[in-house]
Amino acid sequence: RDREPPSAARASSGEAKNVRGIMSAPRASVIISALLIIGRVSVVVSFRNPRVGGPNSATRQTPARRELLQTADSDTALQTYLETASLLRDEKTCYNVGELVAIGRPTGCGRGCQYVSEVTAVSSEYVNQGVLTSTRIIGPPDVYPRIKSDSNAWAPALMNNGNESIQFRIAQPVYVSGMELYETYHPGAVIKIEGRLREGSNSPSNWVVIWEGPTSVPEGSGVYSRDTGQISSTARVFRPTIVAPRSVRLNEFRVSLDTLTANGYNEIDAVKVLGDDLNGMQVDDHLPLCSTVSATNCWFSCTADHVLTNDRFLATLDVASQAISWLGISLKVAPVDGNRLFIQASKGTDPAHVRCGDVEVPAALTEKGVAYGLVLFVTARPVALGELGPTDRTLPAATACRFDASMRSLGRPLAVHLNLPARYAEEASLTGTA
Repeated sequence: RDREPPSAARASSGEAKNVRGIMSAPRASVIISALLIIGRVSVVVSFRNPRVGGPNSATRQTPARRELLQTADSDTALQTYLETASLLRDEKTCYNVGELVAIGRPTGCGRGCQYVSEVTAVSSEYVNQGVLTSTRIIGPPDVYPRIKSDSNAWAPALMNNGNESIQFRIAQPVYVSGMELYETYHPGAVIKIEGRLREGSNSPSNWVVIWEGPTSVPEGSGVYSRDTGQISSTARVFRPTIVAPRSVRLNEFRVSLDTLTANGYNEIDAVKVLGDDLNGMQVDDHLPLCSTVSATNCWFSCTADHVLTNDRFLATLDVASQAISWLGISLKVAPVDGNRLFIQASKGTDPAHVRCGDVEVPAALTEKGVAYGLVLFVTARPVALGELGPTDRTLPAATACRFDASMRSLGRPLAVHLNLPARYAEEASLTGTA
């Protein structure tokens, strides 16, 4: 990663034969197929004869065939940047036996946090076909990171209508240390957050202000355009500096908005509350837990088979490096615009939310970019029952997350998330079939 990759030589017909030999290994065919079956790149393999697909060739005139030969005019070997930060810092990878990691998208918030469990009061709310939007603030985000007006997020009944508020509870009282509000449309209206303790039939404690401040509309949001008749918007996760008492735990909160100052419908998708209990231990929410019957959208308890040990880490790098070497030999691609590849937030989403699928993209790739034709994000996450079938839980999987929109490339992938379960990489490396 610290130096530019050596330029790869063009694959000759002899090299093509050797590549086919490599692919004959069962595990090699699995991982290479996983890398190649990601959109149109599935057939951009440069075993080609340079004479095939010339300007006057009939195959060049057929759109479907043109996709097969999308790189026929390029002499640039594909150079791949291996991003391994996600191997070292990934919330869905097992690093210790017994820790819980998310499989899919569970409803529980996870380590040290809770989502809203109940809405107790609301000043007003937008009603969509009989559905109360206030109830949509319960649980994990449904809309974020998308920027849009959506009935899956709470919105007051009217926009620019002065002061509004929503009141909600979490399942377990905590000494609050932080809060995150997922604002998905015209953010910046929040001006006050209060909390109190409400347990059973006992009278609730008095409200205490845990944060207060002016509206904070992000740049570029809330601006009316005469040309479109629309009010511009963005999305964000608002993380106010919470100052909560250590004398009382809190489980009910009131969020107040100034909708007049923050132009447009102000929508909140979800709220995450962070805190600890009487013993100073963080309060987690790892529900539902995975079982042998259901293992999708749940919290998985890591076993020794799934832990990314140092040996498995090195084996994963070995397998990924071999795949990259194969791609460099077999694929020819058109260079990206400016000869530098940047990974930015997907169109129509929070600009600060830069992910390849659900893998966080390091700032270096968003700000400085890299002089490569493909970025490969590698993880070693466990694959639980129900994701890839009931029998084999060690298969690799690849998903493209960014594509080149230029006509020259016809939409080839620019960034791919490759997951190599720890056991797969270890076995492939030991047997030499990577």
